[in-house]
Amino acid sequence: MMSAADFRMRHLMRVVLVAAVMLGVSACGGGGGGGSGGSPASVTISGKITFDRVPFKATLGTGLDFGAPIVPSPAREVVVEAVQPANVLGGETILASTTTNATGDYSLTVSANTTVFIRAKAQMLKTGTAPTWNFKVLNNTNNDALYVMDGTAASSGGSNQTRNLHALTGWGTSSYTGTRAAAPFAILD
Repeated sequence: MMSAADFRMRHLMRVVLVAAVMLGVSACGGGGGGGSGGSPASVTISGKITFDRVPFKATLGTGLDFGAPIVPSPAREVVVEAVQPANVLGGETILASTTTNATGDYSLTVSANTTVFIRAKAQMLKTGTAPTWNFKVLNNTNNDALYVMDGTAASSGGSNQTRNLHALTGWGTSSYTGTRAAAPFAILD
C-alpha cells in the first residue's frame, strides 16, 4: 500500500510532467497554419491608474475639504504589476512589471489565456541610469506593509485588453465608511 507522502509525491510529479508537456506544446505554437487563426502567445494589458484627490481647505493647515469636488487624478510614475494569483502549487507570481507615465497610463505584456490581476503599488521606483529613486508609502499600523491596490483576477484572454484601476477616498457623507485606497497615492503624488 502506498503511503500518503508517496501518493502526494507521485501526484506532484504527474502535475509537473503535464505542465512540462503543455509548455512544450505551447512553445511549438501548435504547428502549421503559418500564424493565422491560432491564439497569440502573448497579449498586452494596458490601462490607467487613477485616484480621488481631495482638495485642501482654503485656510492652510486646516485639513482636507471633503465638501469640495473630488478630483480624479492620475497615479503618476507608480509601479504596476501583472500578478498571477496564488494557487495550490505556490504563492503569487509577478508576470510583468512597469511604471505608469505622467498621465497614469501603463502597458504590460503577459502570456495569453493566463489568469492575472493588475496591482498598483504606492511606490515610485526608478533604477538604472541616474537619477534613481525608490519612494514608498508604507502602513505603519501593519508591519510597514506597502500600500497596494489590486484589480480583479481574470483571464488575459487571446487579445489585448484594457484594465483601469481607480482608488476611492473611502469618505461617506460625514466620515470614512470604506477603505482609504486613494490616500497613499495622494501622499506619493
